[in-house]
Amino acid sequence: MELRISANMETMEGKALMQEGIFNAEQLEMDKLCDALDCFNRATKYASDVDPEIAAITEYNTGYLFHKALKNKKKAKQHFTVCLYYVEALKPKVVTEEAWYQKACLYLQEVRDALLKEEQNAINNETKEYVEALKDEFAELTEAKGKGDRSYLEKLNDKFLPKETAKFEFKKASFHWSKMKKLIIKFVAVFHPDKQSGMDAKTKFFREEICKTLNVMNERYKECSQAPEQPAQPAQPASTESSSQPSPKN
Repeated sequence: MELRISANMETMEGKALMQEGIFNAEQLEMDKLCDALDCFNRATKYASDVDPEIAAITEYNTGYLFHKALKNKKKAKQHFTVCLYYVEALKPKVVTEEAWYQKACLYLQEVRDALLKEEQNAINNETKEYVEALKDEFAELTEAKGKGDRSYLEKLNDKFLPKETAKFEFKKASFHWSKMKKLIIKFVAVFHPDKQSGMDAKTKFFREEICKTLNVMNERYKECSQAPEQPAQPAQPASTESSSQPSPKN
């Protein structure tokens, strides 16, 4: 009982400090916001074992402070997620109609989307740089791919194999459709980034793009190998010239 009371008191004090630090001044009052965080941390500690609902509300408030005031998306995501963990611990009690729960779900989705967008933008900026640096190599491979799968594999074999990899010895039979799948898998094993260590980021990106193309090719030949064989067509009788003898009539 005492822990529950203490948790409630810390939560109320933290909310009051947060309101003052955010809304009652033209600029954020960081001292009050830090004090609010201390209150929320103590409240969660007191409530975690005795009242999951108070703990959930406190984690929501902490997440709100990081999200709206301190603009720390990662911390906000962490606390909103913990809030929902405590909600799970409340079952069979249902709090889905509570305003704090609905806002926790909403804000958690907001920060997840924002973090995902930031991550994707960082990846796009990085890959854009690599595409530009590797434009000649991609142009060669695109040209080879336009001539067919065999031409693409030959180009990889002749020019783009890792230095430590010996060239493949191709035979005419190697490019038969029934054997292409095994040949492609050999190339995937060579170019897959996880198979190599110590490569720079640009090389890793280049090999990942090659593997994407090889995997598409592999799926196509896999479908060919799984397709049922067409039944043999019956031989057509040889065409014969009309007999010079008239057909007998009944």
